[in-house]
Amino acid sequence: MRLFFALTFSEATKKQITPYRDWVASEAEKGKYTRDANYHLTLEFLGETDPERVPQLKAILQQLAEPPATLRVNRVDSFQKRNKKIIWLGIEQDPAVYQLQQQLISLLREAGFATETRPYNPHITLGRRIVLHKPESEFSFQPFDLPVHAIALMESKREDDKLIYETI
Repeated sequence: MRLFFALTFSEATKKQITPYRDWVASEAEKGKYTRDANYHLTLEFLGETDPERVPQLKAILQQLAEPPATLRVNRVDSFQKRNKKIIWLGIEQDPAVYQLQQQLISLLREAGFATETRPYNPHITLGRRIVLHKPESEFSFQPFDLPVHAIALMESKREDDKLIYETI
């Protein structure tokens, strides 16, 4: 099972994100865009995990502090992968998000799970393998708030060649 912990959003909140994905798509030559149902903010990606460890992960989930009520989205940005980009909505630095993520990392390590070593960069992915007509730094952007629904343990899988994220 490919697992990760994430902040999730209600269906109404996901509808707030969709216009930004569509806007990026209108500025791109090509790309693979995030489906509405898959919007989330990853706290920690675990990768392939033995299903027998799921109860342990659910116990960790129960120990976590409450998530922040809202996230302040303040930019469109990207990660470069070869000649293509992962385009995402960036989150304003919020101590509550970073503290929650650090609490999760600590609990996972105590339980013997390997964790990410790169610096944490909270974001909501809009698309992958994007080739833009112009740099995302040239996009004008009006910051906005997104309500957080919950913290969840999620599974990433493929069904009919579609990426599906399901809460466990």
